[in-house]
Amino acid sequence: VRPFRNLRVALLSTGSEVEQGLIRDQSLERIEPRVKELGGDIFLHVITGDGAATISAEIREVIHKGAELVICTGGMSVDADDTTRAAMENVASEICFRRVPTLPGCNLELVMADGVPVIGVPAGVLYYEWSTLDLVLPMVFAGVYPRREEVSRWGARGLGCRFLPREV
Repeated sequence: VRPFRNLRVALLSTGSEVEQGLIRDQSLERIEPRVKELGGDIFLHVITGDGAATISAEIREVIHKGAELVICTGGMSVDADDTTRAAMENVASEICFRRVPTLPGCNLELVMADGVPVIGVPAGVLYYEWSTLDLVLPMVFAGVYPRREEVSRWGARGLGCRFLPREV
């Protein structure tokens, strides 16, 4: 058993539609309670566009400002303007895993950027009470970073997080 660490978290909301105010960003209101429940604090929230170079620069900047965990929301799907995954991988010193065989949030990704975990969160995570983020976040707060081999087992027997009650 490992104790949770009180991490300083930076939240990056990505997407031109969010940056331009065309859609309301719900990232902070959906992610912050999960972070606080584990003893963390979102000390910085940045809204940025879709460009991979811009997102990579923002990830580096928030780490420079003291982020011990970076959570990027949006841009994790397969559309041409979904560049968050590429941006994360540009700054990554290690890719722990890409995608999770569980729903909702199968496009979740975890990379390490010079020792700092960076989680890419697909938009679906924002609309469900339970998601793949709820499997990964406690591990990260405990200093455990699951790898592809472990994550691949999460899909056994059709586990779907959306059917789990919040209390589990």
